[in-house]
Amino acid sequence: MKILITGGSKSGKSAFAERLALLLSGEGPVLYIATMKVKSAEDYDIVRRHEQYRRGKPFTVIEREKDFGTLSFPKSNVALIEDLPNFLANEMFDGGSVERIESGIRHVASMVDHLIIITNEIDSDGIRYAEDTRVYMSELGKLNAICAAWCDRVVECVAGIPVTLKGEPLRCS
Repeated sequence: MKILITGGSKSGKSAFAERLALLLSGEGPVLYIATMKVKSAEDYDIVRRHEQYRRGKPFTVIEREKDFGTLSFPKSNVALIEDLPNFLANEMFDGGSVERIESGIRHVASMVDHLIIITNEIDSDGIRYAEDTRVYMSELGKLNAICAAWCDRVVECVAGIPVTLKGEPLRCS
């Protein structure tokens, strides 16, 4: 099963995705693919918060900022990609493309039973941004649409509440 989880900033996407990954894995390990380049104190705080949540749980973390096409990892039936916006930025500003990203994500999906992808909704604020930011936002919109079409389930987290947009509702505590 392939699942796309979307929502705004701090909407509960990661917490929901991590709970779901643990549920789907049974007792097995969950591969957690972290894509963020840590460049600021805020980034560091985000990473620490996620690490605290995962502490003591069967997550195997692989830090991979780009190029999933060559990724190999230990056997796991669940992989979680955290997150698509960072992955896109890392690829896009280093000459990558949406097609390369999609290919890399499909590569990861081919090696697991369940793939969970976390993304963000960033283009609904009505603000006019600089050209390079608008291009990035447009590419993320395209990538989100590609993943939503390809995934079996799409869930939007709103104020911590998962709302199913595609497929059967997913339940996890």
